[in-house]
Amino acid sequence: MKTVRKLTSVALAMFMACGTSLSQAANCQRILGTIGASSQWGSGWIDLSDAEFNAGDNLRLSIGGTASKVLIRILRTGESPDSPTGILGQFSVPKERFVEFKLSQDFKRVKQISVHGGSNPWGQFPLGGGNGPATIMGLERCTK
Repeated sequence: MKTVRKLTSVALAMFMACGTSLSQAANCQRILGTIGASSQWGSGWIDLSDAEFNAGDNLRLSIGGTASKVLIRILRTGESPDSPTGILGQFSVPKERFVEFKLSQDFKRVKQISVHGGSNPWGQFPLGGGNGPATIMGLERCTK
């Protein structure tokens, strides 16, 4: 059985109230959703309500946990979170814990964005034996 921890947008509000802003270097808009995490799988996510993202959009994730590398996934409505569907790729997590990436295609009806840490998510993506878990602390769409 999976251990799942769900947090509401209150967690994001608390994060923002602590004086840490995702919007320090660019014009960014917070995207609200329900934040959750699984300690068993070393992953975290933000559930969205059929969000739409366009090719060229710059997204920025605030990453919690201790992972130095993460997989980022965009999951559309109808796709299973139990499979590695929608993997965008592997990203290094800098010490500031913000990962930014530009979308190369449109993503319609997005129900979740997730990050996956640990040593080998789904047994298919070796990230390294010492790689820790990852969570999502916040999500923004940025323009530079």
